[in-house]
Amino acid sequence: MPQTRHPKTKEQAPEKPRHSFPMRARHLFDELVFVFTIVMFVKLFLVELYKIPSGSMTPTLLGGAVMREDLNDDRLKDILYLDRFPNYNKALTFLRGPERYVATPEFEISRAQIDQWAGQRRFGFQYDRILVNKLAYWFGDPAQGDIVVFKVPEQIYRRGAPIYIKRLVGEPGQVLTFDKDGGLLSDGRRVEKPGFFTTQRYEPTVNTRTHGYRDLPEAKYAHPNTASHRRIESIDVQPGEFYVFGDNTAGSLDSRFWGGVPANHFKGRAFLRAWPLNQIKFLK
Repeated sequence: MPQTRHPKTKEQAPEKPRHSFPMRARHLFDELVFVFTIVMFVKLFLVELYKIPSGSMTPTLLGGAVMREDLNDDRLKDILYLDRFPNYNKALTFLRGPERYVATPEFEISRAQIDQWAGQRRFGFQYDRILVNKLAYWFGDPAQGDIVVFKVPEQIYRRGAPIYIKRLVGEPGQVLTFDKDGGLLSDGRRVEKPGFFTTQRYEPTVNTRTHGYRDLPEAKYAHPNTASHRRIESIDVQPGEFYVFGDNTAGSLDSRFWGGVPANHFKGRAFLRAWPLNQIKFLK
C-alpha cells in the first residue's frame, strides 16, 4: 500500500509580545524618572553649573560687554570690558601677556574712541558658564587662589544675587598687605602660588559710598583719607573667615567692602569654564 506523504510545515516563529501603549509609556516614564534622579543627585551633591553675571572676575571669567582687539599693536588680541553697556561708567583694559591677560589701568582709551567702536558694533556680550565642584570643601578648607562660589554675607544679601563668585586671597590668621604695584602680600611675603598671583594687580582702595561698605575693624587704612575713598594698608583676616577679591578689583564688590566670608558659606570650587564651547578650559 503506497505511503502517503504529509506536506512539511514551516516552523512558525513565536510572536513577539506586543506592549500596549500604556505599558510603553510607563517604561518611558520610569526611564525619565531615573535620569531625573541622577541629574538631581549630581546637581545637589557633586557638580553644578553657574552663569557669570558681571565683570568682577574679568579677565578670568567674563560677564558683560567685551571687545577683543589688538589694542597695543603686538599682534595679540586684548580685552576691553565695559562695566555697563551702553551707559558705561568705566572701560577696563586687559592686555594679553605671555601667559594670560593682565589688567592695565594705565592704558587709557578715549571715550570718543570707545563710543566709535560701540557704534560699529564691535562689542559683544559674553556670559561664561562654569562648573563647580560641590565636594571640594567637604573634607578641607578653601585655599588661597581658589575660585570659590559662596553664599553672600548677610549684610549685603540681595534676593536677586544670593551667590557670589570670587577668588580666595586670604586665609584665617593671615595679614594681607599690598606692594606699591598692587601685588598681594601675605604676612609680609609676596604671594606667588598659584602662579596667577605673580602677575595679578589689586586695587586696595575702597569707595566709602559703595553699597554694603562698612568700616572694617580688621583693616588698617592709610592716611590722610579722602571724603569718599580709603586706601587699605593691611587686613587681619579673622579666625573662621576667608577674604575674597574679584580678579577685577576695579569693578568688584568684595571683602574690601564687607569683610570675610564664614567657612560655612562656601558652596564649592569652580574648576572648569564650560561655555563658550570654543573657550572651554580648566580654571586656575
